Amino acid sequence: MVIKSVPKSIRAKSKRKKYVSPRKRLEAKLESLVRKIVFWRDQNVCVEAEIDGARCNGVPQWGHVIGRHASPWLKYDLMNSTVQCACHNRLHHYGDPTMFLWYSKTLGAKRLTALMLTAKEHIGIVRTEAELQDMIDRYTELWENRPALFDVKTLITRGYFG
Repeated sequence: MVIKSVPKSIRAKSKRKKYVSPRKRLEAKLESLVRKIVFWRDQNVCVEAEIDGARCNGVPQWGHVIGRHASPWLKYDLMNSTVQCACHNRLHHYGDPTMFLWYSKTLGAKRLTALMLTAKEHIGIVRTEAELQDMIDRYTELWENRPALFDVKTLITRGYFG
């Protein structure tokens, strides 16, 4: 008697789509839009390079003045978003003051104080789906009407820094 081994049949994978909540869809769309605007606005260069370029490693990332986990309210806010190289992003995460120096120098100490107060006022609060949609609408308009030539003052006036 000869026993032959027969491979186990392989089930076809289910082609069901994974459910994604409306909130997650809005957040994904908003994140994509914020990244596009911020990388365009900051010209895909670490904003801290003008202050401390020696530590730049040239790998641009989406950075935040107030960390995403420290203030979910400000996660998608243009006032809180910048382009940072991986090195400066990591240094900022560990308490390096260079980002705050850049922010104060470029946008002013009053705006930095206002940003910190906003974060403090919204501890534990997340934006509603309607607020996320409003941000998408506002940022879409900013993206579609971005100027060809600009300086920081123009961008501040037009709302590209929040």
